Amino acid sequence: MAQSKTILLVASGDLRQSANEKTWPIQQAMEKQLTAAVAQFGYRLVRAHPFKPDVAHGFISSQKEGMAIFAGLDPKAPLIVAEAVWQYSHHVLAGLKSHRGPILTVANWSGTAPGLVGMLNLNGSLTKAGVKYSTLWSADFTDDFFLKNLAGWLKTGVVRHAASHVRPLAKARVPAKARAIARQVAADLRRRKSIMGVFDEGCMGMFNAIIPDELLFSTGVYKERLSQSALYYGATQVSDQEARGVYNWLRAKGMKFHLGTNEDTDLTRRRCSGSARPTSPLCASPTSSAARRSASSTSRGSRTSCPPPTSSRACSTTPTDRPLPMPAARSSATACRSRTSTRWTSAPASTAC
Repeated sequence: MAQSKTILLVASGDLRQSANEKTWPIQQAMEKQLTAAVAQFGYRLVRAHPFKPDVAHGFISSQKEGMAIFAGLDPKAPLIVAEAVWQYSHHVLAGLKSHRGPILTVANWSGTAPGLVGMLNLNGSLTKAGVKYSTLWSADFTDDFFLKNLAGWLKTGVVRHAASHVRPLAKARVPAKARAIARQVAADLRRRKSIMGVFDEGCMGMFNAIIPDELLFSTGVYKERLSQSALYYGATQVSDQEARGVYNWLRAKGMKFHLGTNEDTDLTRRRCSGSARPTSPLCASPTSSAARRSASSTSRGSRTSCPPPTSSRACSTTPTDRPLPMPAARSSATACRSRTSTRWTSAPASTAC
């Protein structure tokens, strides 16, 4: 580690102003705790970018802003990326890719703020980009696990976690029946091929979620990049009755909705109806129905025009078990020939399974 006792801190945030403004107090509290923890070992944690009074937060909120900030930093300085909220990784990925000093990603462990989720997304992007980094997390940054490893990073620039539970897949004992089934599925995919429908690949800066096409090709899976604008248009054509049908189907399947009345903070019946609308065109689209697996991501574009599909977080569907019967005008014979279930997922676009 460098002789300097100064550690730089950066904080990637959301792209949405409302989210950054609302969650800034959570980030402030986390940075205060982290600063105190670093100070215990004789180091000073300094923000590499200031609070912005005009927008009422101190997050890096765009890729361009992140590039400008990193351009002015010492590329060899030890750096902590502190995340207490959900963040868009591309805001800081470019700067971290070229940074040569020790990097530590740190997140809070909280049930009310998804800092850990944001950090893991960033970690995945850094790993994919070939960036060396260490990572830590804590509920309040006072526990022995965190402090011991923080002290180690401050001295050496590296944190090594126990990984004795990780073993090469090639050495794993797979039951003969499971191995035979896997080989059969793999051979079938290579012979007959499969389409993976993708909406908004790399949404929210998720570089880690983009599966290189050339790697998929060898498995027999090929992408079909679908249009979110077409999905939005299809959602506007769904009737209230159809939308209620999706909601009722989910309830019949056992999904529980904890509804409230505050449209700003609660899940309401109106929101459920709105988020059910994209489900019908998803199921009935000739293109997406041809896909044996399709991904509907919670992305920047769709989340500002319509809510993500209700069923996307809840269900797997097959041609005979769908939230709605497929209307003739939007049906596709291809869907009836689908050989596997399709799962609508709000996970990063190209990680649907």
